[in-house]
Amino acid sequence: MTTPSTSFYTDFIPVNRKKRKNKSRPAKEPLLAIIQRLRDELLSAQDNDWLPQCQQIITESFVDRPAPEQIICLGLGSPAASPNARAQLAFLIVISQYLHIVST
Repeated sequence: MTTPSTSFYTDFIPVNRKKRKNKSRPAKEPLLAIIQRLRDELLSAQDNDWLPQCQQIITESFVDRPAPEQIICLGLGSPAASPNARAQLAFLIVISQYLHIVST
């Protein structure tokens, strides 16, 4: 007498390797294109006044100080691996352009 659990495995064939030949993978968007798209979205967000508020806060913080010549970014994370890091990098690029800081 066979039990339901043993009859279930009678047709099982172990597979040593998956067939991966000719498997088409969707093309990944280049990282630079992603960052530029995020930057453009940030600049063109018409219903969002978040960016102008950030720019105003930054402008007001430099009223009594000389304008910054460079930006040092610590702890950003990997833009290639993290969507948050990509968004932060896009914001950093927008702010550095707003402050006329040339990237090196």
